[in-house]
Parts: sequence; C-alpha cells; structure tokens
Amino acid sequence: MKRGFVATLALVVAVVVIVLGGAGVARATPRFAARNGMPCAVCHVNPAGGGMRTAYGRGVFARLHLSSPTLQRVLGERGGNVLEPELGRALTMGGDLRTGYLYAAAPGADPSLNTFFVMQADLYLAAELGRHTTLYVDRGAYGAFEAFALLHAGLRETAADENAVGRAREPPSVSGYLKVGRFMPTYGLRMDSHSMFTREGLGLGAGARDSGVEAGLYLGPVLLQGAYLKGALTDQSREGTVYGRAEWLRGGSGLRWMLGGSVAWTPNAAGRNPALAVPLDASAGVREWKAALHLVASVGRLGLLGEVDWVVDRARLDELRGRAAVTYAELNLLVAQGVEVGLSHEWQDPDFDLASGVVQRVGARLEVHPWDATELRLDVRHTLAPEGHALDGVNDVSVLLHLFF
Repeated sequence: MKRGFVATLALVVAVVVIVLGGAGVARATPRFAARNGMPCAVCHVNPAGGGMRTAYGRGVFARLHLSSPTLQRVLGERGGNVLEPELGRALTMGGDLRTGYLYAAAPGADPSLNTFFVMQADLYLAAELGRHTTLYVDRGAYGAFEAFALLHAGLRETAADENAVGRAREPPSVSGYLKVGRFMPTYGLRMDSHSMFTREGLGLGAGARDSGVEAGLYLGPVLLQGAYLKGALTDQSREGTVYGRAEWLRGGSGLRWMLGGSVAWTPNAAGRNPALAVPLDASAGVREWKAALHLVASVGRLGLLGEVDWVVDRARLDELRGRAAVTYAELNLLVAQGVEVGLSHEWQDPDFDLASGVVQRVGARLEVHPWDATELRLDVRHTLAPEGHALDGVNDVSVLLHLFF
C-alpha cells in the first residue's frame, strides 16, 4: 500500500476518532457542513445538495453568512437582494454563472491553456405544485441538464422562520423524499469543482447526470439515501447502477462534524472507470464497485474536509481485475466572514497493484464574497506525476467570478 495513501487515510481516521466525542445535532452540505450545521434541504431545493437555492438559502444564509459586511461597508453596498426571483406564489427562478480565466502549463513548455472560459451557466426553475410536490428543472451549459419530480415530507419545514432572522427551524426527527427524473448520482461529497480526482476522475463530472429514482430518509442525525439510475438511449451502463449513501451528522457549540460513506455497483458498464490505468477487455462489459468514506469537521474558524475512494473493475469476459484509489483532503480557514483560504491535496493511484504510477496535486485557494450573490475565487494548483505522464509538473491558475441567485 502506498505511503501517500496511508498518510491521507491516517489523517481522516485520526479526525474521525477525535470527532466521535461530539454532541448535539447538525445537518449540512459540503463546505458549510460542520461550520454552519444545516442540512442540504435548508439551502437547496434539491435535497441532495447543489443547484437552485431555497428562499432561506438565497435570502438569509447567503446574505448573513457568506457576504462580507466589512467589504460591503467599504464598497458602499447596502446589502439585500434587489432581484426578486419569485415569478408567482409557487414558481421561482434561480441561476449560477461561473466564468473567468484559466492558465495551465508544464515547466519549460508553452501554455497548453491560456484562455477565458465559462465553467458553469445554469438556469433553474422550481414549481411548488403542492405542499409535498415540487417540479424542478436545471438547464446548463455543455449539455448539463437535470429535471425531476420531488415528492417530500418534512423537508419544507426547514424553511426560514420570518421571526428568527438568520436561523432555520429544525426539521422533524423523521423526514424524507422521493426523486424521479434526471439528476446527479448521490455519491461522495458533491463539490463545486468538477475537475477533482474524486469527481471527474471517478466519472462523476458535470456530464454524469443520469435518469432514475432516488430516495432519502432523515432519522434524527442520520441521513440514508439510495438510488437506481439507468437512462435511456445513451446510457453508458447496460444494466444501470445502484447507489447507496449514509451520513451521520453531529454538531454543537464547539466541534461539529459530518461522517459518511457511499457505495455504487454497476453490473455491466460499457467501459472501465476513468480512474483506472489497467487495460481491461470491455467488449463484454465491466463489473464495477465503488466505495467512499467522507468527513467534514470544524472547530471555530478552522475546517477539515476529506474523502477516500476505492474502485474495483473486473472484465466480464476474461475476469481481469483493476483496482484504483483516490483521495482528497482540504484544510480551510475562515479569515473573516466573506473571506476564506484553503489548502488541498489530491492523490490518485490508477493501478493499486503496482508500486508506481501515483499522481498527486496540491492546491491553494482564496475565496471572497464581497457582497450579496457574488463570489471571487483564485485557485492555484501543481500536479506531480511519474516522468512522461501528461500531467507531470503541470501548474494551473484559475480566477473565477461566480454570480448566483
């Protein structure tokens, strides 16, 4: 087993041991999980996280917990939303635009990328057809598309309390949802960067949305989710994929944390997972297992986020096996409200049975929310890979402007 993998796994396990002494209840999305102690369904219409924001997410959380009051005052911003996204009593719009500049090059070589680009451009529409029924549509750039019917019980009780500004009411001890349509699989930590080894590197990038059914159940501090996805016509899986995910979310006035795991089983995939470098004969299909352990923890302004993934693919024709492992670890610091810095480390072993081939990436991030609905982000990364690898020594810098409502 590789030393880098052992070190990352040891870091995750060490924090798990520390946080098991926590108390209280918290439910949260990645990035803001342990720090703010709120479930996905508080800030996002999609209970699995990401995408369109609820009235609380865009009008209370984003304004009171993300935007920098100091920068707003210095820049003369008054705060508060000018845009009214509600199109009626039950119809609401939303949107995300991430655009900026990207530079990437290997040492001694001309830049392979030196360009402006649009990373994300999504428009959302949600129709509350009843107290327990929501129609959701997300139309994005580069073919990104989600559309599903959401049947829910208890989730909407987490909406903002008009008499308690800045807080959201606790959901019932038991609540749940059923989602039918096209959406992103429920697996691992759903991050805002698709290029990570634990997302795009595992085949879970922006184009990984598929059609099927997903169910989720909150049992106090525990969230259980399951899904079966098998889209029509262009599906890469001949028999579909089964997903399972569980999270234990705890918090309090001091240490807060979220610990979870995911599994995915594809009995007849059309090809091997992109994380693998082992050549497999996929002519008769590939059996694939994926498993992940993720953790988010926070103490005061300091936070830790990590994920460890394993992939095992076996060719159905000759039973040749390939194994890969991928990790992501991030340490972040909230310098002040609206200003955050972070350090990250990514690790990928495309052939776990060999002693070489590991690819690593280290990064640093500066994120600023100068005023409402606006984020400025600077990312700097350096990739280390075996000699001759396409990513060996690559440095990349991105500057992003993110507008959302």
